[in-house]
Amino acid sequence: MNSNPGSILMIRGAAAILLGLFALLWPGIGLLLLLLLVGAYALVDGVLALWTAWTRRRQGMGHGLVVIEGVAGVLLGLMLLFAPGFSSLVLITAVAIWALITGFAQLMDAFSPVERSRTGMLALNAPRWAVGLSGLLSMLFGVLLLAWPRAGITAIVWIIAFYALAGGVIVFYLGMRLRNRS
Repeated sequence: MNSNPGSILMIRGAAAILLGLFALLWPGIGLLLLLLLVGAYALVDGVLALWTAWTRRRQGMGHGLVVIEGVAGVLLGLMLLFAPGFSSLVLITAVAIWALITGFAQLMDAFSPVERSRTGMLALNAPRWAVGLSGLLSMLFGVLLLAWPRAGITAIVWIIAFYALAGGVIVFYLGMRLRNRS
């Protein structure tokens, strides 16, 4: 696997964009199937975040927040993929908590000095506004899911779709900038 942080961010962003497009194009697929897709995405995203943490650790850089982000993604992904018997309310709450953790890590990174960057998104002069916006979107998504967990399934599908698309575009953009500067 290429350890270029830009390439890893591009993969993470592309996976989120694909998830968002799928949810927009087929909103009637049902919450369980969508949550299985979110589980697959969370697992891939978590593994890539852990890869970033490992790479940053080898380079002597901070990696604590990205480890937390990666572990949260892997755990959520495994739970959604291998425990479909959980109620949709528990699954939605887990997705919300994961989004809050991811958003918090990105927000912390946006306001940290470059040398203290934890998620890898701030490396190589990535625009702080984009890192912060990605974090805010993740946190807003988590808050919306926690505030209205019993909202209609279609509404939840649309929230997930727009979150995945917006966050994916921002993360992909950051990845392109980082890859081009490497």
